[in-house]
Amino acid sequence: MIEEVQKYWYKSWPEETPKHIDYKKMSLGELLRETAEKYPDSEALLFKGLRMTYRELDTIVDRFATGLAQLGIKKGDVVAIDMPNIPQYIIAHFAILRLGAVSNPILPVNRYVEIVHQINDSRAKSLIILDYLYEEYLNGKDLSKMESLDTIVLTKLTEYLPKVKAFLGKLLGKVPTMKNWPKRIEDIEFKAFQATLCDEEEINVPNVEIDLKKDPAVLIYTGGTTGIPKGVKTSHYNLIVNAQQTDYWASTQLERMNEVKGKGGMLLVVPLAHSYGNIGMTVAILEGWSNVLIPRPPENLSKLLAFVKKEEITFMPGVPTLFIKLIQEPECEKYKGKLDSLIACICAASPLPKEVKTKFENITEATILEGYGLSECSPVVSLNPFKRTKINTVGLPLPNTEVKIVNIEDGVSILPQCTRDNCEGVKYNIKPKSISRFNKRIYIYSTLIYWRVYIKRKSSKKRILVEKIQVIF
Repeated sequence: MIEEVQKYWYKSWPEETPKHIDYKKMSLGELLRETAEKYPDSEALLFKGLRMTYRELDTIVDRFATGLAQLGIKKGDVVAIDMPNIPQYIIAHFAILRLGAVSNPILPVNRYVEIVHQINDSRAKSLIILDYLYEEYLNGKDLSKMESLDTIVLTKLTEYLPKVKAFLGKLLGKVPTMKNWPKRIEDIEFKAFQATLCDEEEINVPNVEIDLKKDPAVLIYTGGTTGIPKGVKTSHYNLIVNAQQTDYWASTQLERMNEVKGKGGMLLVVPLAHSYGNIGMTVAILEGWSNVLIPRPPENLSKLLAFVKKEEITFMPGVPTLFIKLIQEPECEKYKGKLDSLIACICAASPLPKEVKTKFENITEATILEGYGLSECSPVVSLNPFKRTKINTVGLPLPNTEVKIVNIEDGVSILPQCTRDNCEGVKYNIKPKSISRFNKRIYIYSTLIYWRVYIKRKSSKKRILVEKIQVIF
């Protein structure tokens, strides 16, 4: 560990949570397999009424992995996924990982130019995309611009809808779909998602040796608000450790966490293609919870609370905008005292207004926990303690995580006066990320924030830079 990093946060550390963890070492594909063996009949995902158990999910992932292998996907190949929060995303993601290939999520709002950039920059060999998104952003465009691409796999929303909903959706035109799928355009071959799935008796997933710390698992693109998006390689170890850190933080502080293993639910409104949604999905699978998929938030957000009540949702990650709009719905009040299943909500991306936190917690009787993270850190860096949250703060670094606070003027000198107890508020001011290697560790210079530092009874606001050093790299 870096000797000069003084762990001030230990002064406020929750007693029930150990400061260090012995991590379970496994690939993400093995994580799903282990959960399927432990909780085979537990619900793995819920989408518009369709329910799938962990046994079923594990099998269909193997079927799709076999199909991808037959298309020529092998260890180290990059496969892009362009979909909203639908079952095909989770199936494709874990199938790619089982092959030792690299999952490369594309945000479903990305248009032609952004998709071309990400495909070329990542050297993606295949693209798995919702047909509606293909028709909207790629149909009729010059696909030869995506030089590394040789296969596009198309899928429909209706493929994993209950039959009645799928039929009525198509009949009434409420489910967007592309009528005519191409078979080949120049050098790019088109395949159907369902045709790529092999029969169950034909499952033959190649045995692949995965170096957990060196082999990339997910290539997340980030930084698009400050320039051209850059790909961040995260290994199997990065992500499995961060999921365990997040689980450990919750399960050691909340007794209810151990009661709902194998039977809880993670409401995923945040995009799976974002690092925030990606880790939410990974934590849900670690816990044996259902991934409750919301491809698009309803216009009346109080319906989310109705869903929480009906499906006994356990956790709900979100951003301030979601919680702000949610409490503005008059109908939310009627759910007060009726959401016993909801343990907590995680809020990140920007500070949450105090009045929003107070009203939401009053309605749901669940804690909103603010935290901080970034894609380069897999992504969760810090969270507030569950039993002692402090509004508009990023909380404490997770176990085995170090944070150094340095002066922004030189980026080197440490501010020893800034203890956790003296930090009152955080504001965000985006600064381009840069990564440099030093002593085989990775230092991430990320978001500029403001801490109020108290020195000898006189207050002074200093601009500082958070430097994140995490042992999982």
